[in-house]
Amino acid sequence: MDGGDLLVAGNFNSVNGLLKNRVAELNSDGTLDASFDLPLGLNGQVSAMAKQSDGKLLIGGFFDKSSAAKRDHLARLNADGTVDTQFAVTVDNNVQSVTVLAGDKVLITGSFQTVNGQSSPGVARLLPTGKLDTDFKPGTGANGTVYDSFLLADGKVLIVGDFTQFNSQSRVRAARLNTDGTLDASFDTGFGPNSAVYTLDLQDDGKILIGGDFTSVSGLQRNRIARLNVNGSLDESFKTGDGADGAVYSVVFQPEDGRVLIAGAFSHADLQPRNGIARINGDPRAVPIGVITITSIVSTPTGVVLTFDSQRDVSYGLDISSDLVNWTQLTTISASGGVSTVTADGGPSAQFYRIHRLSP
Repeated sequence: MDGGDLLVAGNFNSVNGLLKNRVAELNSDGTLDASFDLPLGLNGQVSAMAKQSDGKLLIGGFFDKSSAAKRDHLARLNADGTVDTQFAVTVDNNVQSVTVLAGDKVLITGSFQTVNGQSSPGVARLLPTGKLDTDFKPGTGANGTVYDSFLLADGKVLIVGDFTQFNSQSRVRAARLNTDGTLDASFDTGFGPNSAVYTLDLQDDGKILIGGDFTSVSGLQRNRIARLNVNGSLDESFKTGDGADGAVYSVVFQPEDGRVLIAGAFSHADLQPRNGIARINGDPRAVPIGVITITSIVSTPTGVVLTFDSQRDVSYGLDISSDLVNWTQLTTISASGGVSTVTADGGPSAQFYRIHRLSP
């Protein structure tokens, strides 16, 4: 939010002792923002929210009333928290995810079968007015709940959930849709996860992290966290040991170091005590190559001490030269974090130094 304010939503009834049914806005210091006011709140859990370009807020969930106004599982709030009376959509069951698209069109997923009385099982695209976008053609849609979605840079959409078919074609709990809502035939999970997928996130290399309540993917053990290749197949190189011992509801890729945050109803991750939240070491190859910046050079009697910006689990080479033409590698540095320091004792002939990335 602007100015560091924070919107919160879920299944609560009060914030700081004040009545706030399932949605509220907090100031940057954590106090309640009184200017955001939905007097009676919502009468059911909020599962998803997304902000439009004009500052209005879309919310989806298990509710059918928003501050006493009839709003079936999807509502739009003005910037001050009041109900937008110009946006009225009837969804016949729970909305699990909401994504704002180009032109303020809206993609929703969930357990529903119809939107505004028209068939659109599990996934639908709405016009900014709330009308169903008939140019989006998912056919018979998903045969089970779609829990989460992710908008790709090319306009295609990844969806995950507890379905086994999409538009009558086999797609086990994950699918990719073209921009018109049709199934992308180049993405297929095969046998896929053996139970529900609740969440996903995208790595910078295009691979897909998934979390849920599954214990295997395509016949291989993967306890509630796994990674898929760009084509939907299981990435067998991503191994999380014994995984999580309870459902994973959120997974987040950390682009700065390739690690993965998970949250959910587990008490252990790979047999280590982790109550509800854990971080997994990821694949450094998924991290974009960063710029190497030398931030400090300190002279010593025999050389220099160099400090430079680095990336965790990346190896760097330190070279020396006396003429900028012929270089000799002096040492290798295995970075353990975002800043590394190395002592270069190159002797009196070492007038020039350079650091370069070796691997991965």
